Amino acid sequence: MPDRQIGLLSQNVKKVIPDAVHEKDGYKRVDYAKQVPLHIDGIKEQQKQIETSNEEVKQLHRQVAELKNWLNNS
Repeated sequence: MPDRQIGLLSQNVKKVIPDAVHEKDGYKRVDYAKQVPLHIDGIKEQQKQIETSNEEVKQLHRQVAELKNWLNNS
């Protein structure tokens, strides 16, 4: 079985990060190193969203607990 390779389609990468795609001898190649900073920024942004969502969930849990307490004492 031939070695399998995993990668991105250069046409898709070129739409988002044109500088990360190079053409040589009629073949397009993706320069993955140029994508690393964008991936890191994306991960940081996702982490912020996760933290915001976690805080919202905590607040909702507190509100539910307060409502349950109120209903039990009514």
